[in-house]
Amino acid sequence: MDLPSQPLVGISVLYVEDDADAREVMALVLEHLGAVVRPAGTADEALASFVANPPMVVLADIAMPDHDGFWLLREVAGDEMPPVPFIAFTGLCGARDRDEVLAAGFVDYLLKPVENDVLVDVIRTAVGKAADRPATRLIAARSTVEGGEARAGG
Repeated sequence: MDLPSQPLVGISVLYVEDDADAREVMALVLEHLGAVVRPAGTADEALASFVANPPMVVLADIAMPDHDGFWLLREVAGDEMPPVPFIAFTGLCGARDRDEVLAAGFVDYLLKPVENDVLVDVIRTAVGKAADRPATRLIAARSTVEGGEARAGG
C-alpha cells in the first residue's frame, strides 16, 4: 500500500516506550509520517506530559518497569473512557494479552514490529473515532493479572 508522504500530519502522538533505541527509532518513523511526537521513557514521564498537554492519541508499550501501560491508562482515565484513544504497542502476543489490553480500555493493539501502513491506519482510525464518541463509562470489565491469575477489577 502506498502512503501519502505524510499521512499523520496534524496528529499529536504521545509515544511511551522504555527501550531508548526503540523509542528513538519509532519517534523518527512517526515524525517521518507527519505526526508531532512526544516520546516518553516511562509511564510517569508520559503521565506528566499528558497532563501538561494532552495529545490526540497515546501509543504505549505495555510491559515497562515500575509502571506499565495499564497503570498509565488507569491514571489518565480512572473508570471512564480515556479522554483520548490509547493504543497498545507491545511485544506481548498471546490471545489473552490482546483480550486483556482491549478489556482495559485500549482501543487497539499493535504488535512490534509494525508495518507503517498498519500503524498509520490504526492511529488515523483511533483519532477519527475519538472525535465522534461521547464520553462514556468504560463498559468492558477491566482485568489485571496477578500471580498468573486473571481477576476482574482495577
